[in-house]
Amino acid sequence: MLPDYSLHTVNDRAGLEQVASLEIPIRPALILCDEQLIQAGRDPLLEKMRRMANNAPIMVMVANTPETLDIQWLQSGVRGCCPMQIEAEMLNKAVATLLAGETWLPRRLVARVIDNLFEAKDAIEHPPQKQDNRLATLTPREREVAQLVTAGLNNKLIARQLHVTERTVKAHLSNIFQKLNIENRLMLALALKPYFE
Repeated sequence: MLPDYSLHTVNDRAGLEQVASLEIPIRPALILCDEQLIQAGRDPLLEKMRRMANNAPIMVMVANTPETLDIQWLQSGVRGCCPMQIEAEMLNKAVATLLAGETWLPRRLVARVIDNLFEAKDAIEHPPQKQDNRLATLTPREREVAQLVTAGLNNKLIARQLHVTERTVKAHLSNIFQKLNIENRLMLALALKPYFE
């Protein structure tokens, strides 16, 4: 049985933006969100929510969405996806799983996530010959940021170490992702680990 938690309901994106912009951060244990309120991928509101909520896990309730969209949710930091029609008992299990620090995925996504990891591993073990040329396109500061991401540092720690703002780190990461044609931090770390060992 789950402990009792207070529940705060937001009915639209404007309300969610208002909560995410609070000067005094709230500390939810979990954010359960309708897919209609945030966008998959790099939604700035998702990042605001994560900061405001002190990195509480976010679970998105989805309708019948394509697998690629669910994967985008995961790549953007969401820790769980479940169908809108989920039974109460399964929802309780999903919430308990996320509160325990784990991830909750529909079974159909597990194979896709594993496939993505194998593709990333293959990209590391057999990098295309152009990889060195693409690394040469990074500025010295972008290489530093990439190296620190590969070492496992988050944006806040990278910003502290390089004496810049988190916003600057995010800008560098966006440039790196674009130049190297990489979609997220995990893929970046996996692809560049051999170059920074």
